[in-house]
Amino acid sequence: MSKQVYLYKDIRDKIIHAIDTLADPVVGTLSPRGANVIYEDSAGNQYVTNDGVTIAKNIVLKDPVENAIIEVIKHASLKTNNEAGDGTTTSILLSQNLIKSGLKLIDEGWNPIELKKEFDKFGKILIGKLSDDLYKIKNDKDLFNIATISSNNDPVIAKDIVRVIKIVGENGMVFIEPHNKQVTEIVEDVGFNIQGGLTHQELRNNKNTFSATYENVPALITDKRLYHAEEAEAILKVALAAGHKSLVIIARDFLGRSADFLVANHVKGIINLLLIKDPGCTDKDNDSTRDLATYLGGKMVTEKTGKIVNKITMDDFCMIGKIYSDPNKTIITPKKKVNPELTMLISALRKEAEKDKDDKAIKRRLSSLTNGMVTIKVGGSTQMETQERMFRYEDAVNATRAAVKDGYLVGGGIAMLNAFNPKDYNPDLVSVFKKFCEASVRQIAINCGKHTDTVVNTIRASKNKHFGYNALTDRFEDLLKSGVVDPYKVTEMAIQNSISVTGVIISSNYLIVNEVEEKDK
Repeated sequence: MSKQVYLYKDIRDKIIHAIDTLADPVVGTLSPRGANVIYEDSAGNQYVTNDGVTIAKNIVLKDPVENAIIEVIKHASLKTNNEAGDGTTTSILLSQNLIKSGLKLIDEGWNPIELKKEFDKFGKILIGKLSDDLYKIKNDKDLFNIATISSNNDPVIAKDIVRVIKIVGENGMVFIEPHNKQVTEIVEDVGFNIQGGLTHQELRNNKNTFSATYENVPALITDKRLYHAEEAEAILKVALAAGHKSLVIIARDFLGRSADFLVANHVKGIINLLLIKDPGCTDKDNDSTRDLATYLGGKMVTEKTGKIVNKITMDDFCMIGKIYSDPNKTIITPKKKVNPELTMLISALRKEAEKDKDDKAIKRRLSSLTNGMVTIKVGGSTQMETQERMFRYEDAVNATRAAVKDGYLVGGGIAMLNAFNPKDYNPDLVSVFKKFCEASVRQIAINCGKHTDTVVNTIRASKNKHFGYNALTDRFEDLLKSGVVDPYKVTEMAIQNSISVTGVIISSNYLIVNEVEEKDK
């Protein structure tokens, strides 16, 4: 395929047009009074959403130059969402603001590399200032406020999210799926956590992600390293003879020919397999593997007995109710709901934790045994309504967990506005940085039909650092007291990634794209 080379100065107008084409539909959703967007998927189905991630993903342009620019910005904004769980809209808004300002400054004579350095310096100082007004989650009200804002001010969703977060904690798993009923249901399961998971791409069974999910499946749990194909074959023979079409193997490691043999049998369709390497199982410690066996109401096949080839039976397998695994984690729920041995183990570990509150190993084991897994089955009158509500549940879960981990800031764009101090920056760039820090407040004002200068000046005139415009109530008030808050991580990543993508674009001199073939024009 041939390539087309463009000088940036020759495609400047296309760059700006691409930025606006991506940003305008996305930033128009900001705040409770922001607009929805109707979009069509590749199959021709229509949906409605105000979720920035979804809108951005569905914007693809025919022009290869403009589409290349859009993809660069989308990558940065989606990185914000991936790392913080939310913030795509803010990231795109800030990127649009700073890229256009940067291009204008270059037109006025700024050296692109020096300008990039100034922007990077600005970002570090601004993020440092944000922490001066950082708050930690203290109670259910704080959780509710975060969930309310991120669910587009839906108190029903927010109430559900508080319940979910209290079940799963920071590391538990939340599944969000459509329901065949109009009402939303929350299905709770206790889940065992392993800080490791899916090792072979061939074993995934979830279409769009590198992950696998199974229900009502037997599992062999061992602290052995599985080396030999003979060991793997013996395990499969027992499971297949018992009529099982799927199997989970949790081991200390998969080495030699065993892994190749198991993966090959999965790929051939002989049996569906999920192989989990337990990083907690070591020469000195196999507590995590033993805990899991107890958790499932079964037993662990130990290295000492060597009971694999010609000795293993179905009595050596445990039954799993549900298992989810991706490269970073595995979460398992038991088939048996009543397990006296597990109750006794948790009680004993809690007593040990009380005696030695600094024992991290005990805390880790307790966390693995007591974290939760929740499935939110989202209902709605139509497929379009259900899909839109699923996006809001997803945003609320992600944002609330981010706030639990890293704290929160006053919302409504006030945190960034307050963090700006002109004395901290190059005098020649103060107006650009001021505009950047006011961008969220101004966009909220635009989406609410307000005069942007009036809103900004009214806020700046107050001595209360939490005073701002509440788009939901259409009033100026103390936003912190009103529960208008944002996760710190979301704001931090939006600033960081918008400055990063701006630096990439303004410091590049050429753009090389695939030339459109005649048959594709």
